Amino acid sequence: MGSGLSLLPDYHRRIGMPGVVYRPLKPPNIVKHLAVVKKKGAGGAVNNFFHFSADILAATSSERKEPRRQGESVP
Repeated sequence: MGSGLSLLPDYHRRIGMPGVVYRPLKPPNIVKHLAVVKKKGAGGAVNNFFHFSADILAATSSERKEPRRQGESVP
């Protein structure tokens, strides 16, 4: 029929082909939620991993600058 559709990586636009029209896709508006949970009173490696993970999640979050600590509720 002379028509078709394909999803391709962006670099294909630079290659170009006669008669092919390239259209960029809008990035999706995706929201993701991540959480780290540990048993109350856990210590050692579990506690260290919990605080390390909470710090990393807080540092990568655009909503919150400080990590949540054990027992802190979500605003």
